Amino acid sequence: MRAADLTTAVVLFLLGGIVLADAIRLGIGWGTDGPKSGFFPFWLAVVMMTTCVAIAAQAAWRRADTPFVTREQLGPVLKVLWPATAMVAAACTSPPRSTSASTCAGSGGTAGLRCLRSRSAFPS
Repeated sequence: MRAADLTTAVVLFLLGGIVLADAIRLGIGWGTDGPKSGFFPFWLAVVMMTTCVAIAAQAAWRRADTPFVTREQLGPVLKVLWPATAMVAAACTSPPRSTSASTCAGSGGTAGLRCLRSRSAFPS
């Protein structure tokens, strides 16, 4: 479990560093009309990186003899994970079957608007 915690802390710390660098690039100060674009991402990245340091410190001081997951715990997780993965893969690879209003509403963005306009009930 120690290795998993350390790995997660390091990966999230690096992700926080990327967000922090981009926030500084955008500007973290206060402009004439309020906070600049990087103000909130900057502070979120600082909190994230601080939390990652705390997680890494706890993992470093913890004993390493407990496994991350046992074989008995992994079984029920895989019973749900495999069908869910197959469902997502099937949904992502198959083309849409209809252009009903519910399908159009679920497509979102400009594609959803184009889909709605193409319906006879929604003339352009």
